Amino acid sequence: MSEFEKVIKNVVLGGIGAAATVVEMGGELAKSFVEKGQETVRQNQAACDELKEKVKNACESAKSACENAKMSFDLARMTAEERAELRRQLDAFDAAEAEAAAQDEAAEDAPDEEITPDEPEEVSDDLSEGTEAEYTIDEEN
Repeated sequence: MSEFEKVIKNVVLGGIGAAATVVEMGGELAKSFVEKGQETVRQNQAACDELKEKVKNACESAKSACENAKMSFDLARMTAEERAELRRQLDAFDAAEAEAAAQDEAAEDAPDEEITPDEPEEVSDDLSEGTEAEYTIDEEN
């Protein structure tokens, strides 16, 4: 056998040995890949949930900003009469709110009094002069 044939034979045997090793370790390697994937998913789940919450909050903030911008835009388009009417409505709302707060405060500050029924008036059985009832009998019937 020539030197070249020995090299080729060793390369082929090395390839067969490598294939046999891959087959033996293939199950272990596949199991290792699955475990590594599951661990990565678990580690990144918290980060994913946090990112979802941040996106949700950003959307809510953007929606609120848009609503505020719309209100400003609408106010800019109002006529003087419309703004005066809006002021009147807001003043009425503020007054009603202040009155309700004052009533609540008064109710909280009021002392807790015990409510007792009124004492009944005494009724006298004494028929003094001028208090007698007169009875008349109608004899026609």
